[in-house]
Amino acid sequence: MQMPYIFTNPKSPLYDQFRDQNHQPPVLLDLDYAAGDPNPTNANQVYSSNLRVMLRYTYQNVEIPWLKSKPIPRRLGKKAAETKTALTPITAFPLVLDKTIVTVVSRPKKSRSRKEKEEEDEVLVIEGIEYDNDKFVRFDVFINDDLEIPSKPENTEFAGSFVNVSHKRAKKSKTRLILGITELLEDLETDGDDSIVVALVPRSNSVSDPVVISGVKIEFVKD
Repeated sequence: MQMPYIFTNPKSPLYDQFRDQNHQPPVLLDLDYAAGDPNPTNANQVYSSNLRVMLRYTYQNVEIPWLKSKPIPRRLGKKAAETKTALTPITAFPLVLDKTIVTVVSRPKKSRSRKEKEEEDEVLVIEGIEYDNDKFVRFDVFINDDLEIPSKPENTEFAGSFVNVSHKRAKKSKTRLILGITELLEDLETDGDDSIVVALVPRSNSVSDPVVISGVKIEFVKD
């Protein structure tokens, strides 16, 4: 996937002369790119990463190539108790996301049957995300990961991202991020665990553009 023509055509209202030339056609877009990251150089690696990023989104029932590009676990069966990272108590929220936050989140249900999973999806909810609309904001979410070398989108431990593209409107916003984790926990072979380790990793400037997180929990939603 390359940047759409509507963004590169000088006559388009969406054209920006200051847009980074390193990401414009014929270069492949890196869907995992955040400000400050090295410019992508390996097209095959970017292509593989993009397919796995897109796998985490739901689309209409048509032939979609990334549905066959399933993320790969780095370490199977890693339990919450095995993490070596300093943990933040879940009761400490709300918190400013000015550094990586790692916390243990309890699971209300575990080892559910296939029928139960078909009826309800287990989701991770990042609650009360407060941020400025006119600032670029991004943070990534990881589950049971080795944070000394964080996973990439091609890894199962990478659960998803929250992104706000800066635009002019009401100064402050408050929302939530919901990530499906039923299949993720199966792939990590941790579906029988009582809890999971969740890491929130800021990818934008967390000092000048602070984000507040009110809480993290697991819910079950009907399909």
